[in-house]
Amino acid sequence: MPSAGRVVFGHMEEAVFGRPAAQAVAEVARRLDARRVFLMVSGTLNQTTAEIDEIRRALGNRCAGTFEQMPPRTPRRAVIEAAAAAREAAADLIATIGGGSVTDGGKAVQLCLARDIRTPEGLDDCRPVIQPAASLGLAPGSAPTVRQVTVPTTLSGGEFSAIAGVTDERSKIAVQWRDPAASIPC
Repeated sequence: MPSAGRVVFGHMEEAVFGRPAAQAVAEVARRLDARRVFLMVSGTLNQTTAEIDEIRRALGNRCAGTFEQMPPRTPRRAVIEAAAAAREAAADLIATIGGGSVTDGGKAVQLCLARDIRTPEGLDDCRPVIQPAASLGLAPGSAPTVRQVTVPTTLSGGEFSAIAGVTDERSKIAVQWRDPAASIPC
């Protein structure tokens, strides 16, 4: 662990609390004028609770699709599958509802959409690079344009960071991607 360093927070506009998730997500979508909201959700929440259905109902025709297959540790393959589904849905906002893997997956999907990454190997071209003051940043390329709203269900804290941890299945190593322009309102 380094004895010195620096933390740079991503672009986060707000944290909403004390209201039902469905109400908050729909309100943020309206305020951002999002017309095609793509839900990335916990499979458990989607299959065993009414919460995701309530969010879909609150979004109405703004709900463009749902992806619930993000395994633990956010594997590259699942990120690419989610990005393909978001691309197919013509998403203009990603709403993640779930734990850290879903939250990180949404941030990685933002990256895939911005850089037109369509294969797990395509993520190799945007591995983090060391920048001045020993901070990590993305390799040069397009910044995310599809925004993300996050409803965290765990204490991972990923919703407060522009860092996305994605596991490379070839090496079994999680690699962090970071883009301070990633917008993650909660």
